[in-house]
Amino acid sequence: MIATLCSGGVSNDLGNMVNIAAACGLVFGSSHTIDGSDEMFPLPGSRWTKPMYSCMSGVQALVKTVTFSFNTTDDLNGLAVLHIADKIYPNESAKPLWGVENLAATMDIGVMPPLWGLVSPEAVAEIEPDNLLTLRKESLFLPGSSVGGFSFNPGTQTQNLPGVDFFKQALAAAYNVGPYSDTRIIDYSGRTNLAVSRRWSDLSKSAGSMAKALNLIWTDCAANSVLGTKSLASSQRGRSTLLKRDSPRTGVGVAIPVKVYNRQIKYNLLYAIPAVLVLVFLLLTSILTSVALLFGQTSPSKMKRYLNATSAGRILASTLGSPYGKVDNDESCKSWIKNRGKVSFSVGKAKPVPADGDGDRGHGK
Repeated sequence: MIATLCSGGVSNDLGNMVNIAAACGLVFGSSHTIDGSDEMFPLPGSRWTKPMYSCMSGVQALVKTVTFSFNTTDDLNGLAVLHIADKIYPNESAKPLWGVENLAATMDIGVMPPLWGLVSPEAVAEIEPDNLLTLRKESLFLPGSSVGGFSFNPGTQTQNLPGVDFFKQALAAAYNVGPYSDTRIIDYSGRTNLAVSRRWSDLSKSAGSMAKALNLIWTDCAANSVLGTKSLASSQRGRSTLLKRDSPRTGVGVAIPVKVYNRQIKYNLLYAIPAVLVLVFLLLTSILTSVALLFGQTSPSKMKRYLNATSAGRILASTLGSPYGKVDNDESCKSWIKNRGKVSFSVGKAKPVPADGDGDRGHGK
């Protein structure tokens, strides 16, 4: 849960043992008329006021007793919470035993937040005393640095170690609500949602209800941040002793399972069908050409002869006649241009004729 005090502060339950993650700020409430009338927009001559509260929030972990009912025939829709109350402990030894990682004095808790959680006396006995701080109490204010300037990013790519960063990010979201707040999260300001705007208007009328508004934002962000997280404690059960992260005494760190991801480029073979068809036709053509060459059915000289026979210049010279004699399609291009390629023809509407001759058979120079 989150503990928010407006126009107040939060005490440190652990004394000098750890620092408490807290957020402070000035919170502006929704504007409302001085006479208390329910107006959505300022009217001419109306008088309005805007409240401002000085608030501080810290996150408190505690155990509660929850009574609920569940209808097994209706999936999760049949789950209903009937009652929530603080857990009653019969004696001092029955209260939870909280453990907080005791980081070295040279470490910046803003960069490496300490681990925390419920611990058993048996587990505490196996841990080096200077690595763990314990407190037997109903609740624990979560450790960490101040949240000033901290931003909330639900899509962060960094490791979200359970219980380390989520509550600070949710605090940052609660204290960064406004028209210029982070666009990566839902708009809690009510600027784009009339229902949220009305909710702000109702909750910002007093300091107590203003604290509830911040608590609701924190709860919404925190619930979405920790869903599906898993502790690493199960990977440490087989060890004889529990060590601090990167303990300088042994040089052995906590074994954290890591899954290696490799980048791969995959291609959908359906898109290769046109290329495969072209390759098949090219292969068939190559095979047929090779067979024809092998059995003497074709040759480069024959191909060159057919290309010469389909040349437009040689067709005209052969069809209309030539003063140089019969056209030889085996003659090289260089020789044909030198000996017979200087005949000029004009192409008319009916049929080709020599450029400067008479009739269909005349020739020019």
